[in-house]
Amino acid sequence: MYITPSVLFLNEGFKQITPCDWIAQTTSFLSRTSENKPLILQQISDTNKILFKAAAEKVSESFVSGNPLSSISQETNSFLGYITQQVTSKTTSVEIKAERLVPSSEGYRLYIAGKEVTGYTLLAGTPMSGPKAPGTIKARPDGTIRVKFNLPTGLSCGVHIVELVSPEGYCKTRLAIYNNLLTQVVLSTITNWDALAPRSRANNFLPIQYPDITDEPTIVAADSLTAPGVIPDVQVKELTQSQKYPVLHDAINQTFELPDYYYITQINLKLRSIGATGKLKLHIRDANDLGPSKLDYAEGESTTLLPSNTGSSWTTFTLNRPVLIHPKTSYCITLEASQEGYEIFTAEIGNPDVITKGLIGDQLYLKGTLYTTEDGRSLNTFNYEDLTYEILCANFSTNEQVVELGKFGIYDNLTNVSFFCLNTRDIIPSNTSIVYEYRTSISSTNWKEFQPNNLVCLGVKTNHVEVRARLISNSANISPVLWLEGSSMSLYAGSTAGVIVSNQVKYPEAYTHAAVVIQYIKPTANQSIRVFISSNEGLPGQGDEWIELTTEAGSVKYIDEGLRLMEAKYTNATPLSSIAYLNVLRTKFRYKVEMTTTDTATHALVRNVISYVW
Repeated sequence: MYITPSVLFLNEGFKQITPCDWIAQTTSFLSRTSENKPLILQQISDTNKILFKAAAEKVSESFVSGNPLSSISQETNSFLGYITQQVTSKTTSVEIKAERLVPSSEGYRLYIAGKEVTGYTLLAGTPMSGPKAPGTIKARPDGTIRVKFNLPTGLSCGVHIVELVSPEGYCKTRLAIYNNLLTQVVLSTITNWDALAPRSRANNFLPIQYPDITDEPTIVAADSLTAPGVIPDVQVKELTQSQKYPVLHDAINQTFELPDYYYITQINLKLRSIGATGKLKLHIRDANDLGPSKLDYAEGESTTLLPSNTGSSWTTFTLNRPVLIHPKTSYCITLEASQEGYEIFTAEIGNPDVITKGLIGDQLYLKGTLYTTEDGRSLNTFNYEDLTYEILCANFSTNEQVVELGKFGIYDNLTNVSFFCLNTRDIIPSNTSIVYEYRTSISSTNWKEFQPNNLVCLGVKTNHVEVRARLISNSANISPVLWLEGSSMSLYAGSTAGVIVSNQVKYPEAYTHAAVVIQYIKPTANQSIRVFISSNEGLPGQGDEWIELTTEAGSVKYIDEGLRLMEAKYTNATPLSSIAYLNVLRTKFRYKVEMTTTDTATHALVRNVISYVW
């Protein structure tokens, strides 16, 4: 089963927090050579640096593997744990295509993340089931199902399984959803702290189909030993859906390796005969030393099949997307047919060539092995025989190419844009690069570079953000890839959030009460201020990092009504334990003032903070 798009960077909007928190925003305005940078970095604890560094490595690896993080901290009240929980997928439309099901089988139900989806649209003539399975989906006579549906509201970020389940068949695929807020906070922060920060760069396409590694049934041995010569009692555990309906190998599989990077686009084969009906499909799959795997990168079909008894004509199969081939890495050409009657030419060492009549020698061009299978599980190996095939590759210009990625801001009915971020998974093979640039005026010639998936904090609010990419390659056979399907642009209007975090201090004795007095200007009723205290560093095992204080009754008052300067006192309503966590006394203290607003034109301003404990 295939899903489009398979990777999403589309999140619901959020108003209570932005990536430009105190840490990220303060360091974003510093260059790596700034004389003030060491002074700023001294204000950031080594613990935070270690935590963010580890988080950045996980986030960067998720871009390479295509497996977005569902969570990054077990402590939900820690900052990283908090932002993990704040973001859900945007309700958007996706399309699935299932193949190799039992023709005209019925009773299929659609699930995502274990929950049934009922609001879907059937495509390409996919019918509903008959009276024996009302309200369910039926496979077409060719064994395919095509469905379009909207993602459910509140779907969390991470990797989700999409399934079609029926008593007569089963298939599944996966959908990857990235948490843009988490990515932006972690990568933007660590980029400004560390000159060698990890980059969110991938070097390969993701497979379009992931088989289940548990396809094979699990054998359970007997609990007790048996006498010599006695066969032990074994049993097969109850089969999972993946084991009942596993992804099988195609009938014919030809592995190959190429000497350099290439994008392959077409495969030429020599057919001897074709079936009366049905299609012949070609796939490009992963492979290893043991033979073909089931990781599927692309599929291809031919508009015209050209069989020949003499092997004089080539049939061209065009792939549905280019496949990036890495040098000296095994891949596989596989063939599947829905009907019998297809025959294909091969070359076997020592046998005569049907065209030249000369004897076929050893492999002269591409290293590889031919495999066939009758049941889709076990493979027959032919070490002295290969398919007769040609691989066609893309040829690129070595001149720099500029791609306009769009104009944002007022075009989206959004003004006062303060920050933005391009969320995407680009592919950068060796000897290639992509330079991303932006400008904030349509007439400006001053394009500035930026990194994708990293927050760009603008010095001045703007109504116009224009983005482009310059694609650069030093070789005609390779190119970087802008993978825009499922990508998105995050725009932050005004200053919708701000955070003040104090340095940690340590008192000589444990405390059970704390008070934080703030003096501030609150322009409108849309402003919200919350105050927290912490007795730890937010490390695993230390419990909740932040404890929220409440406003003391009668403490909110004007201290200068003309300037709208107010004062409020925040305290803990019930005494705290003198033990912070485990056997550690509550002697450490720091506070956090969190300001949010839905007004993009104004923001609360904290003028002074006074704290004490007892």
